[in-house]
Amino acid sequence: MEVDKNIYPAVGFNFRVTSSDANFGLIPASVLTGFELNKSDASFQSVTGISAKLATKVYGELGSNNRQIVLPESVSYGDLELKRGIVNKDSDIGKWCNSFLTNDQWTYFITRKTVNVFLLDNNSDNILITWSFYNCYPIEINIDPFDAMNGALAVETLKLSYSHFKKSWQEHANRD
Repeated sequence: MEVDKNIYPAVGFNFRVTSSDANFGLIPASVLTGFELNKSDASFQSVTGISAKLATKVYGELGSNNRQIVLPESVSYGDLELKRGIVNKDSDIGKWCNSFLTNDQWTYFITRKTVNVFLLDNNSDNILITWSFYNCYPIEINIDPFDAMNGALAVETLKLSYSHFKKSWQEHANRD
């Protein structure tokens, strides 16, 4: 009996993160995002903050005390958090975040980027799902505490704000 591979949940440990200028997005994934099989913009330990929430407003129905009308208002998004171990070599995303959060500059302007998160299948580098975050800019860099008694890795967290995101599923030519 053939098992359909599409019904199993994806694993969350095989992913890649890339970035591109904000005026580009995810047109062909390999061209604009720089996604290649063995190359990613940065090796991140975790990605969190992929969330969207619809705000609602509750109105009491006139003439009825036991009913309410709930209407949609606007969508809000959480901050995207990229966490990684500190290494001697910096990525394009790290350089971009540090360029205006920590560097002393006379002029200050925010360069926005599109950040793409690719969830890959657990056996190869086939893209399962892509999240593209538009108009991103860094809002926080956080370094975990250094602790000689604990002996843990030195970890930094990059927090990004974004205007919206799109999720897309990839079609695979090599499905069985």
